[in-house]
Amino acid sequence: MKALQLTTPGSLQGIEWKETPMPAIGDYDVLVRIKATAINYRDYAFITGRYPLVKPLPVILGSDAVGIVERTGSKVTRFATGDTVISLLRQRWYGGKFDAYKASLQLGASVDGVFSEYTSFHEQSLAKAPTTLSLEEAATVPTAGLTAFRVLTQSGIQPGDSILIQGTGGVSLYALQLAKRMGFQTIVTTGKTENEEFLKQLGADKIINYKTTPDWYKQVLDLTQGRGVDLVIDVAGGTSVQQSVFATAINGQVALIGFLEDTQTSIDLVSVIRRNITLRAYTTGSREDLEQFVKFLEVNPVRPVIAGIYNDYMTAFKVFEGNKTPGKIIVTIP
Repeated sequence: MKALQLTTPGSLQGIEWKETPMPAIGDYDVLVRIKATAINYRDYAFITGRYPLVKPLPVILGSDAVGIVERTGSKVTRFATGDTVISLLRQRWYGGKFDAYKASLQLGASVDGVFSEYTSFHEQSLAKAPTTLSLEEAATVPTAGLTAFRVLTQSGIQPGDSILIQGTGGVSLYALQLAKRMGFQTIVTTGKTENEEFLKQLGADKIINYKTTPDWYKQVLDLTQGRGVDLVIDVAGGTSVQQSVFATAINGQVALIGFLEDTQTSIDLVSVIRRNITLRAYTTGSREDLEQFVKFLEVNPVRPVIAGIYNDYMTAFKVFEGNKTPGKIIVTIP
């Protein structure tokens, strides 16, 4: 079979679609024929060397995939040949509280990932795909969709509360659509004027252009009569975190889920402590969380925004690198 291997971090020249051994399966394993995959920023960060790998090189990249069960081990009970399934980033996080053991097995980082024709999984490390989505759409569920769902359902905010969502990436657009389904008031930031009408169509109540309004937290305060929002979904990291804190209401929360700007940040602790603000990191979720999200999608149809569908990874990553269109980049496997 073929897979996308990273051999030399630093640039896109370090990846190659090449022959690699077919994965073996044990008694409790499932062999999946991959049909579609979604690119996440973490994949690009591994390629460029910004995010450290655990597994020695070469490594097969990718955490998000949908596929068809091709073969099962002799003791598998959760799935049958022909089932449509989606991957789980944290392969040992079946449920319960996150811990070091559950963090230890990450697709495309500490073990080979899903950017391949076939991948084997322990049966506990998969979930059935939502029937309401196409294969290409379902590929966006395990990381972008699940992260957004988990923030909105586990941060403690209630219908009618206000949230600020940064940007137009996969997590952010999922969060916007889910937030409207859940009854939250939304403010969305974007750096492109041409995205504003699109964001309104997705349900954004207010939009802030952070390019024309560099101190965007001030506009958040203006839009909320000085109160601030109950939740900020911060995907940028870096200097953005301080602005997120300034934009947050008393007893509010800043959800830290990315580092598009920088992995390092500096904040004024007084601005956090005085208003009892919580800074909390979110890292996708467990299989139980994923299955809960799939159930939600079955009765609350949300169509993930697809920026483009490609059939080769080099083209797809070049488009991703250009960052010109909102939504997820999908690669289908013939």
